[in-house]
Amino acid sequence: MAYAQNSLQYKSPHSEEREPSRRQLLIAWGLAALAAAASASYPLRAIGVTFQDRLPDYIISNRKIVGTVVKRANPDATNQIYYIAQDHRNAITGKTTEQVVKAQTEIYRICEYIFLRRDLNLFFNEGRNSGTNYKRSTTNKKISLQIGNKNVNELRQKPSDATLEAILGNDSLFKNTPQHQDIIGLSLLSLKYPINMQGVRDWRLINLVLQNPPELIGTNLHLHLAEFSTGVELQTILQIIEREIKAERSSYRNAVVLSGLAHMDELYKYLDQGKIAVDPVKRNDLPKLNLEGIDDKIINLLIKGMNEPLELLQQGYGISIIFPQTLFEKYPELLPKEMRR
Repeated sequence: MAYAQNSLQYKSPHSEEREPSRRQLLIAWGLAALAAAASASYPLRAIGVTFQDRLPDYIISNRKIVGTVVKRANPDATNQIYYIAQDHRNAITGKTTEQVVKAQTEIYRICEYIFLRRDLNLFFNEGRNSGTNYKRSTTNKKISLQIGNKNVNELRQKPSDATLEAILGNDSLFKNTPQHQDIIGLSLLSLKYPINMQGVRDWRLINLVLQNPPELIGTNLHLHLAEFSTGVELQTILQIIEREIKAERSSYRNAVVLSGLAHMDELYKYLDQGKIAVDPVKRNDLPKLNLEGIDDKIINLLIKGMNEPLELLQQGYGISIIFPQTLFEKYPELLPKEMRR
């Protein structure tokens, strides 16, 4: 509608000023209504509208800020990776908080905003990078069974924030599933839009971090292991993008990646350095680690360390890190140093 109004206000310097006719108004309003209806159900790029310029600093949905871009690298590059910080339901108790629910609702809106305005369909969650074929129908069937038909029908329409929060805040949906699969904003988004969800984590490294908590091995050593996990994840993204394009499950080299708050400092460091630099684990620290089920490849990685260019930047990709607004306001200490208050 804003476009229609603006176009009617334009006056050629070579013509007399005059009010638009009723017929012109009806045509303009009709076109605006059609555009609004189409964009409500389909990606804007599906009707020939894309915005491949730089993502704005603030992501706005339903007339409010839902996310803030806190860091960028190569912001004007053609191909872009959008990292979104996220907070989780407690994986042990299955309990969630109002803060997590609001942040996950904002993540839904941020992902929706990017999907509708960018050429992409590939979304990485924090799940396992298995290398197996993604079957959208199978994944959605599991999610649908988990949350129930009534919720699915509401999500496939135009869900309000209240609807999203009601589903995301329902702890029983988490506890009642045999796999204890968490319901997050991205999984709800997949029920409305044709997105391709892939895991990006190397679960050998995730297991290494999980079975070596800070209370057993010390905070510094625990964080050191996490640096390896985040570094390998960053280097894996490009491989999965190419794999999905080759498998014809994606046509674009843009992608969204969800990452936990605990990994933000590591991401900032790697972007600032333009490389993945992780010191080797000291030999006298290795005996402190629980290496049960960890193969030699990972153990050798710990001994050798990492010192390699950040492949995404080397290949000309841009990377943006986005905080849902709830987390942006709640955790100023987790923002890049230049933004901390």
